[in-house]
Amino acid sequence: MGADRGILAGRPRRGVRGGRRHHRNGPAGEGRRTRARLEDVVRTRIFLTNIEDWEKVGRAHAQFFRDIRPAATLLEVSRLIDAEVLVEIEADAVLAPPVGNR
Repeated sequence: MGADRGILAGRPRRGVRGGRRHHRNGPAGEGRRTRARLEDVVRTRIFLTNIEDWEKVGRAHAQFFRDIRPAATLLEVSRLIDAEVLVEIEADAVLAPPVGNR
């Protein structure tokens, strides 16, 4: 299982919608982009600094994952590592093993 972790700053909805451009690999990815596609995502975790933004962020999440429907958790946190960041989305993707020779 691979993990992509996106950290987004600015307005919550705009940040979520731009999230596909701002992802990076977790430790297993060793800094390289994965072969993961949006369709490979099986779980997301959304961390908000203001729970009142949950509907806006939820709608943006639903636009990306309308047909995929991964398990999703939404949590309010007191702050993220960068005080300007309002929402952080973590996504887990399951990749099929490569076919044929490497």
